[in-house]
Amino acid sequence: MKKPWDAFPKFTVYEENENPCGTCRHNSSGCRACLSPLEFKVRHTLKEKLWLQDPENHGKRLPKAKGLGQAVRFSKLADNDGTLEPDVAKMFQEACGEVRKALDADGLKDWNVKRSEMNK
Repeated sequence: MKKPWDAFPKFTVYEENENPCGTCRHNSSGCRACLSPLEFKVRHTLKEKLWLQDPENHGKRLPKAKGLGQAVRFSKLADNDGTLEPDVAKMFQEACGEVRKALDADGLKDWNVKRSEMNK
């Protein structure tokens, strides 16, 4: 049986010193400037879910985006090839659903929608 998250490609991961982005060129996992809006938002939503599930964070306010990115690293979402970690894969469809409701459905047909294509 095919799992629901198997239908989606891997997360974007760049080889060391291969990231072409001028904003995050030293970051292997990309940023808001170089990832598609869907991938960036899904990653952020998954980080929020992981942060909220941590018992140490119970009752605390969710950190701002930068603080959340530092608290929940990309390595907690996927391996070095971009394959989702098992606990993250279970939350993936829920996160995608939340993101799709929040963003323009026409621009989110696949992961490869770039910002320039969104503005057409």
